[in-house]
Amino acid sequence: MWGRLFAIVSGIVFLTVFAVLYAKDSSENVDTSNWQEVSGEVVKLEVKRERVSNRTSTRGKASPMGYRAEISYCYNYDGHAYDGKLQSKKAENTPARAKVKIKNLKIGQSINLLVNPEQPRQSVPSDIELDSKYAQMVVACVFCAIGIMLISIGIFVR
Repeated sequence: MWGRLFAIVSGIVFLTVFAVLYAKDSSENVDTSNWQEVSGEVVKLEVKRERVSNRTSTRGKASPMGYRAEISYCYNYDGHAYDGKLQSKKAENTPARAKVKIKNLKIGQSINLLVNPEQPRQSVPSDIELDSKYAQMVVACVFCAIGIMLISIGIFVR
């Protein structure tokens, strides 16, 4: 009895984690379906060093440092010049790992951008992805599979 209840509750917890991971991935997407595509140019590539979080540890030490890849670009829209930046969401623990994310880009390289026609300062590169969502989705799917398996065990195994 308690084993079945534990399996069902554990399965629900795993499915909840899946839902949170999946929703986090989906909520980061901006609806760009009515944005205009324009050509831009990479003007700067750098790796920025920053604190991973604003918290301090329980021992009073500062939070660890992380490194993020950042791309600066410029573009023209409706006769006006604009600039923008794209920074990786995930901080890496070494500058070399962050630099790998921008290794295929060069200053002066042409890139495709999507520009919000209502707010032309708002833009996103359409052909550059600094952070892989593959790993997050694999973890989410593993949690989903474990959750379904645990609920099935709780319901069907006697």
